[in-house]
Amino acid sequence: MCRRDARTTRPKLCQPSLCPQRQRRRSGAAGAGAAGGPVALVILALVIFVPLLTCAYYAYTTGNTRAEAEAEAAKDDPNWKLVDIESNRKKMPDQENSALHIMATNSSAGGLAVGGVGNYDQIFAKLRPTAQLNTQQVQFIRGQLAKNPKALAEARKLKDMPYGRFRSPTSDDFVTHR
Repeated sequence: MCRRDARTTRPKLCQPSLCPQRQRRRSGAAGAGAAGGPVALVILALVIFVPLLTCAYYAYTTGNTRAEAEAEAAKDDPNWKLVDIESNRKKMPDQENSALHIMATNSSAGGLAVGGVGNYDQIFAKLRPTAQLNTQQVQFIRGQLAKNPKALAEARKLKDMPYGRFRSPTSDDFVTHR
């Protein structure tokens, strides 16, 4: 039997080969042991490098496919990009733009809408788009529009504005918008 001195950790009166040594326990990340360290590194490498390699592969393969598609589109139509399409569109002053006039008329109506009345669904239930309105439906619409004659007069100006387009808030990178 080995006896240990209280002041030291070495056994007294004992041969080192006969006395079992105490193992010290490690705490924290270093305590994973000799086998745990390499395994943890392999798992960490897999978690990091597999998604990176997958993304790189897809970026490479789709990049080639996209470049081929762009070249084919440019051969068929040289002005196919949105920037080219926008630059070739007819320039329209704001006072002739019917889309901007619709927005202004709608905001001046003060929230008045024919479809916002309670019995609208009963009067226009199951009405086909091509159906002719009956007398009750015509009177209902005219009565609602008569509540705001200024907005109605502005809406009637649209018959003289055959062209219009809403502004498209695009940017060069197609991510940020003005």
